[in-house]
Amino acid sequence: CTQRDAVMQFLKDHDLVNRLIFPFPNPPLYNASTFRDGSLVWIGDEQPCLLVLKSQATCVVVYCHGNGEDLGVCHPVALHLSKLFNAHVCVPEYPGYGVLRSQTPCESGVNAAVLRCVLFLRDDLHIPSERIVMYGRSIGSGPSVTTVAGGACYGPLILHSAFTSIKAVAKTLVGGWSRLMLDRFVNSEGIRHVHSPVLLLHGELDRLIPPRQSQILFDLCPSAQKKLCLLPRDDHNTFPSDATLQTMAQFLKDHGQATALPADVQLTRERVLAALARLAPAPPSSPAPQDGPEQQAADCSSTPASPRFGFPFLGGCGAAMTRALQSFGKQSTPRQVAEAEVAAAASPSSTSASRLSPGATDAGKISMLSRLAQTVSASLMTSVAMPAAVFEKVQD
Repeated sequence: CTQRDAVMQFLKDHDLVNRLIFPFPNPPLYNASTFRDGSLVWIGDEQPCLLVLKSQATCVVVYCHGNGEDLGVCHPVALHLSKLFNAHVCVPEYPGYGVLRSQTPCESGVNAAVLRCVLFLRDDLHIPSERIVMYGRSIGSGPSVTTVAGGACYGPLILHSAFTSIKAVAKTLVGGWSRLMLDRFVNSEGIRHVHSPVLLLHGELDRLIPPRQSQILFDLCPSAQKKLCLLPRDDHNTFPSDATLQTMAQFLKDHGQATALPADVQLTRERVLAALARLAPAPPSSPAPQDGPEQQAADCSSTPASPRFGFPFLGGCGAAMTRALQSFGKQSTPRQVAEAEVAAAASPSSTSASRLSPGATDAGKISMLSRLAQTVSASLMTSVAMPAAVFEKVQD
């Protein structure tokens, strides 16, 4: 991407508007020990997701959930979808939601979380790309379209209550105020690159995201195998009826998901655990050396920052900022933080910082800062006289 794109993405990822776009459940509706069936798995100790397995499954459905939800809400949904679709179901968690509440939700973070799970299925578990089905609901339609448009998988795409872009949704809520925000999840652009079978579902009573937006996406999609279903009795938060779910199941059968996965790629708990073990981070061998004069001089040289994460538009000095941000709060992985919180809650003196590891304590501070930022964000938004109805309608 260009320097301008990098700057714009940085601004979007650190915009206070993210607190309105991503209203996560607070407190979370689950923790690291909630799911006794072992369906909560960690990809590389960084990315949590639900993985519900089904005997003789025909495909893997990656369900990207809506706002106001986390994996605690999605667990029964995943079980139901797995049974009805005869499929394995994977539900990625978003930054800022559930056990990742110490992180800040943003467009690039949500896209990266979903892509990480899809690549795990495709590259580590060797699920054929055409057998990975993306199912995005509401805000989840954004990462779903982005993932398919980017070519990470080629299976059917199901979009439920989808939007053309976040700015288009904001326009229906606040009118001209929407011009003040940077756009995110521009599905109207991404859908132009989707050639997989596409099923769009939208409730005609939806007042948050007008059904017209799904019609626009349908018209823009170049796929020769696309279908739009308007649901006359559904609003934005209506769970699909049995008849709607049967329509979805039949759509999958009609587009290559009717037979069981090959035996050599059929998922079992043993195969999943073995793949996760290969991705587990290795224990640190020795403390990292302190920056010496040579390293400090190198930071201000002409060496560019890392292309995967950094500030290339700041030149060589961006390397120091990049390394500082990468090291901040990294004493513990997200999984270690989540497990430490469970242990702390079970401890008789859970408020004692001495019971927590140094990394968990640091992560707790980060979580506290995140909650403080959320409070300040809400105060700033109300101070500019934004209508109170906006905060209610943004809740998916």
